Amino acid sequence: VWDEDRSAAIDRLGRALNEFSIEGVKTTTPLFRALARDKAVRDARYDTRWLETWLETNAENLES
Repeated sequence: VWDEDRSAAIDRLGRALNEFSIEGVKTTTPLFRALARDKAVRDARYDTRWLETWLETNAENLES
């Protein structure tokens, strides 16, 4: 997605992910929805190891 700035683009991404639907197989859509809501992602405060740590504390809260 794109928009005028990072925040608006992430908002647009969140809306697109909420409208996105695939049935019958598991996808990573719940992960990307959660990441689009995460403050660290929205503020660009992450690094190459950030996701591993994030998943340790958030994986069980991902919607299916």
